[in-house]
Amino acid sequence: YEEALWNESTCLEGKWYPPQCNPSTGDCKEMFMVNPVWSGGWYEGLVKNLELDFHMVYLGYQGLINQIETLYQQKRGYVHYWWEPEVLLTHHKSVRMTLPEFSDECSSKFQPDPALSGVHCEDKSQNLFKLLNKELSLAEPDLFYLWEKFSISNTDQLDMMRSVNSEFGGLGNLTIYEAACNWLKTTDVDWPSWISIQEMTEKGEVVSVEKKSESGLRSETLIWILGLCAGALIAIAIIVYALVFYGRLKSIVIRSIAHGPPGVGSAGYFLFTDIQDSTALWEKNKTDMYQAIQLHHSCVRTLLKKHHGYEMGTQGDAFLCVFHSVDDALRFAMTLQLTFLTVDWPLQLTKDIDEIMATRLDDIAQVEAKSSHLNLGCDQSYGPNQLSHPTCGKGKDKLWRGLRVRVAVHCGEITSTQEISGRIVYSGTPVDETKYIIDSVVSGGQVVCSDAALSTALNASLVDVCPLHLGRWELEESLQKLDLVSLTPLSLAARHCQFLPLKSITQLTPSAYECPHACEETTLVFCSLVKLKITELQLEAAISKTAFAHSTRRLGRSAPLNSVSDLRLVKKHILPLFQEVMEASIHSHGGYIAETQPGFYLVAFHKPEAAVAWAVNIQKELMDASWQPLVLQLDSCCEMLAFENPEGRHPYVFRGPRLKMGIAWGDLQAVALHATTGRAAYYGPTVNLAARVEAPASGGQVLLATSPEKESKAISMIQSRVPQASCFSIGPLQMKGISGVKSILQVQLRELSHRPFPSISQDSIFSKLEKKLSSRKSLMIEEASLTGEHKSDSEVKIKVPRSSVNRSLFRSTTKMHATL
Repeated sequence: YEEALWNESTCLEGKWYPPQCNPSTGDCKEMFMVNPVWSGGWYEGLVKNLELDFHMVYLGYQGLINQIETLYQQKRGYVHYWWEPEVLLTHHKSVRMTLPEFSDECSSKFQPDPALSGVHCEDKSQNLFKLLNKELSLAEPDLFYLWEKFSISNTDQLDMMRSVNSEFGGLGNLTIYEAACNWLKTTDVDWPSWISIQEMTEKGEVVSVEKKSESGLRSETLIWILGLCAGALIAIAIIVYALVFYGRLKSIVIRSIAHGPPGVGSAGYFLFTDIQDSTALWEKNKTDMYQAIQLHHSCVRTLLKKHHGYEMGTQGDAFLCVFHSVDDALRFAMTLQLTFLTVDWPLQLTKDIDEIMATRLDDIAQVEAKSSHLNLGCDQSYGPNQLSHPTCGKGKDKLWRGLRVRVAVHCGEITSTQEISGRIVYSGTPVDETKYIIDSVVSGGQVVCSDAALSTALNASLVDVCPLHLGRWELEESLQKLDLVSLTPLSLAARHCQFLPLKSITQLTPSAYECPHACEETTLVFCSLVKLKITELQLEAAISKTAFAHSTRRLGRSAPLNSVSDLRLVKKHILPLFQEVMEASIHSHGGYIAETQPGFYLVAFHKPEAAVAWAVNIQKELMDASWQPLVLQLDSCCEMLAFENPEGRHPYVFRGPRLKMGIAWGDLQAVALHATTGRAAYYGPTVNLAARVEAPASGGQVLLATSPEKESKAISMIQSRVPQASCFSIGPLQMKGISGVKSILQVQLRELSHRPFPSISQDSIFSKLEKKLSSRKSLMIEEASLTGEHKSDSEVKIKVPRSSVNRSLFRSTTKMHATL
């Protein structure tokens, strides 16, 4: 259990007991597992929190298999932890336990130590991914098409595993090839559709060949399918055993690819291309440019067919295309950039391009300078006319060669089409937005994708892609504001060091190029919305209040509310407004959003005072936001008014959802690009410290961590540079995973200094009491008085029925007199 990072939990003779199980009485059933590392403590925490009558028994890998064999032969029931599909399940059929479904909210409560973990749901499944060598996929498009298309279910895989002989762990007498062939003969899957027959013309162009009869197709391609199935079975065994300690595997997720142009009402993924400096190149050498354009068009159309894109037209040398999925669009865009490096461009054309790019050395040098912190290899000197970059494949992979083509990708619902000259042409807002994006891209070789499109991509489509977040942009006043992301193939990531800024559209938020990173004063703020626990009982109480009639009119509702749909309605209202207020405030204070999830932000600032000023002001801005009356009727978002309100104090103590925050600053170990969002990702002890200090904070509280020797300096800095904030020390705190004791300061807006918070050392007591009260229809804070300073403890009484909890009191760091 040391490897599982358990501190509070321990094993007893190879077993782990949750609090509800007594080791001496044996009143709980056994759940078999190899060791605690297998689930990382997830299922131990789940068993504890769901109060299941199980304790864990750790038997080791072979010991677990032997135990299952024994119990199966004895026809005794048992529960064990394993993965699927796997040969063991072909020998001993079992049924999966039904557990609460995985959710992000549940996952956020996970701790490796079961004693500290709050998870109460199934762990997230980890899917198998299909991987194919890049060079092989380019050289063998038929094989790539087949590998991309095939899909075999868990059930079919287990059936084939069961039918093979004992050499491969099965119960049957078939070889792998015989099992695969038998599946092909008996399955209802349309596997012939996985085959793409292509051949090369004399000119070197790839063209399709008409499909032969089904029987002919089967006879000619059976060896491909047999090899594929055999390879798939072997690969599954290898991958499963390699991932055994990361567990919980499900069947492969495959997105089906539609054929033909997308229709009205469906989602369209628009991709527009354009050649950089095409006019100048035509003027320099018409003959070479004509030859280059023919090569360009041939590449684009060949790859469009391969990636299931639809060409709706051209404008000069630009292509206007549409795809059914963003995954196809991104694969097309990345393959296009790599393919252009291998085309046999006219030699003089490459020299003309280098000559043009040499005039932009100063502009490129500026981009290199502001990219150096992102670890893209920008610190090595090279010019635009140098074909190979020293950090890309050690000189083997070319960074630039031939025509430089820029690409824009965006998405939206298709609302209007028309047929022109035999082609389907699309119009509407998404098409207009894609045109604005492509017109804004200056540099060829750059793919700019809207975050709206990128967020729908499967992770497998981004494995070999390097994204860089460009911030939020306003295309035009009448169009929506878009987050844009620059993309390159992973092997060409150093291109980000040379891409010039976008033009003709307005940047609203900083990009990864401009993220804070440079010095010891870079400050990180972790902040999260206190989770809303909206029960049907609470909703019933909210509905019964007189303000509810007004709230339903504002929500455009006239019918009585349904409990399930209203929970979703309330959450849909809270999160969008929360995001709107947060992001407007972050950007007005000069912050950079490094990470965002529903209800969570990690924000970076160049200076500590900027971070503190934002943290205390956002608390007031959230209170002043236009929350719906129905939201304010919820206990977790209720309005808390002060009976006595000294001058200069906000009339509310709390109003709306509560946000807790943790602040830390210091040296950053590294800054890199996040693999999927392209935002700047921060690494080092400062990140860990900010997260740790945020964890014990209460809703509406802002905590700051510093070293004891720098405590007085930090307080002095806040008092002098953030005069609207008050700051005082809570005391020293030793946090898990943090070396040394840290001084914890509480900062808050002076007009909110009457906010009461439980002491950190008693936070668990507060949480337990709050949980007991959550099922009550009403809750009333009964007494106390307001003071402006946090000097002495006082008692806050909460009126509850005697039968539910003892009338003992919990202590707070301030006296208060408020009503809920």
